[in-house]
Amino acid sequence: MQFIHQTTLYGYLFVNHVFDLSAGIQKTILRGKGTLKLNWTDLLRTNYLLGTTNIGNYSEHFKRYNDSRTATLAFVYRFGSNKVAPAKRRAGGAEEEKKRAG
Repeated sequence: MQFIHQTTLYGYLFVNHVFDLSAGIQKTILRGKGTLKLNWTDLLRTNYLLGTTNIGNYSEHFKRYNDSRTATLAFVYRFGSNKVAPAKRRAGGAEEEKKRAG
């Protein structure tokens, strides 16, 4: 989950940024060869900008919503064997020098 809050001052514009709640789940399937993932962003539709401008006698307040609510479904499949042999260690010239010196 993600929770963000930020306040920023841009010259004469004071912006109170968003609260964003996002979540996701994943499930391993097909005997460990596949993964199914589901993610949601901005679950509560709280990703908006709230701002104020004050210049002399002028005051302005605004609230702007972004199109930020999305859901993503992903499927990952791993081809090949789940059991991979460890890499063989190769001895090079430096290894031979170490043996002779030691």
